Amino acid sequence: MIRDRLVWRTTVALILLLMMAVVSVVSYTQGTAPEIVFAGFSSEIDADGVPNYGYISFKDLDKDLSQVRFEVVVGQGSNLVINPGWQYDPGMQGESSGTLQFTIAAQAPGQYELQLILVDTMGNESAPEVVAFIAKGGAGNLPPIAVFSVSPVAAKAGEPITFDASASNDADGAVISYEWAFGDGSIAQGQQVTHTYNMEGSYTVSLTVIDDAGDFDVSTQSVSIYSEVACTPTACFSLNNSAADRESVEEIIYVGAHDPLILDGTCSTCADSHFVSVQRSDQWWNRYGPEASGWLSPTEEADIGGLDVRAFAARHGLMIQPNTYYRVGLGVAEPWDGVTRLVFISPEKTSSTTWRDDFDRPSLDTRWTWIRENPLLWRLETTRDELCLTTHRGALLFEYNNAHNLLVQEPPPGDFIVEGCLSFVATRNFQIAGLIAYLDDDHYVMLGRGYCDEESVFSDCVGSGIYLDYEEGASFGHYVLAGPSVHDKEYFRITRSGTTFTGYYSSDGQTWQEVGEQTVEALRGDGIRIGMAAFGETGMASSTARFHYFGVMTEP
Repeated sequence: MIRDRLVWRTTVALILLLMMAVVSVVSYTQGTAPEIVFAGFSSEIDADGVPNYGYISFKDLDKDLSQVRFEVVVGQGSNLVINPGWQYDPGMQGESSGTLQFTIAAQAPGQYELQLILVDTMGNESAPEVVAFIAKGGAGNLPPIAVFSVSPVAAKAGEPITFDASASNDADGAVISYEWAFGDGSIAQGQQVTHTYNMEGSYTVSLTVIDDAGDFDVSTQSVSIYSEVACTPTACFSLNNSAADRESVEEIIYVGAHDPLILDGTCSTCADSHFVSVQRSDQWWNRYGPEASGWLSPTEEADIGGLDVRAFAARHGLMIQPNTYYRVGLGVAEPWDGVTRLVFISPEKTSSTTWRDDFDRPSLDTRWTWIRENPLLWRLETTRDELCLTTHRGALLFEYNNAHNLLVQEPPPGDFIVEGCLSFVATRNFQIAGLIAYLDDDHYVMLGRGYCDEESVFSDCVGSGIYLDYEEGASFGHYVLAGPSVHDKEYFRITRSGTTFTGYYSSDGQTWQEVGEQTVEALRGDGIRIGMAAFGETGMASSTARFHYFGVMTEP
């Protein structure tokens, strides 16, 4: 019995020794996790894209630290740039302790919270260390955006109209004031108001929104008031979703040889019947050749929001031909009122590559691509058919390749023409907004309205003017059109012939003046993109560039 007890005790002791050895081996195999002793980073930074330094103090008994990892807990990670990276090898293997340095740059305001985690070669992870900070509005407060709706846009005198500004917003604060001016001497305050006009006419309504930093934005719309007794018919229409207009305009609508040509006359007021005409024309007002015209039938009247002009012309004996200008007109019943628009039917060979965007849809066309998008710095205003780009602290000049919101697309093959219409006044040094032909941040041509003061490093600056900038590697320069008057809408055009890019400016979209020409050899092959940009803010306030359309053609 005593011997049995001794055997049992000896067996238990051996088992315990074996278990201790296994635990020791497992512990040695798994090693010891690294430890974050301290992590430092500012609790408040500017959302201006400028790197801010932080550091991590650590201990690692096994000396096998292999990875630093950042994870987002709060905020939009795509708005942050972390260097050396979100996940990287710090090169500290063999060190039992040390300090790691990193930078974080915020490209948009907001509240952010990150976890820092250290990992060793065995996969052991440190306890997460939290880094929390607020990114404020960058170089300065972002101004609010004024947006409002009107219901109805046309009303009888004495009938109340509702004005709603609830869509207005402020990206880095709050809208605290809504101020209305109704165009008849009356004013009001509030996010949603009603107003009654006592006399017929067209009134321009202005909304001014003010944010909590004192910045403001203004938006305007027109309302039509007609008499309780009589309503004066007013003709208005658009073609292929172009800007609706109540006046005859010489802005050419480009249509492919096989593309639809759709007339929308729903913006006309007090129109009981519509008269449509289509006739061959030149680029001006001269009409010649057969005309297709007539009052619309009840069936066609029902489709006044989407009338097929090609089919209408064919029913009246006129076949619309490519490579030809046509003047399309719409008239309404007595007392007579009519407007016309000029259309160019592109040749067969270019119908697939002639394209135009009037920014009249609630979202961008799928062919557009952003370079360094900042969603807080752009918006579509479909009530005014505009793409709005907000200037910001950024540039493409030399090593300062940090401009946001370059909106680009693939050009047609070979030579091409890009054209756009822009409302923008540059008031601060190096501001520019306009068209761009772009390969990368060091190889591009840009044409638009800009500002460069006479005390800058460039001797040929003229303050506010039309600038054709170009950069090719270390070479940079510009051509300047000094002192053109500022118009509500200015037109720009870049033509490409091989590697030569020529810039043109027009105040009316008809008469063009050459700004300059530059050959950029790097823009010879594939990879070029065309589009629009607005940047170069050096002050505390930003400006809005309003693009009314963008077009691309393979022939003049």
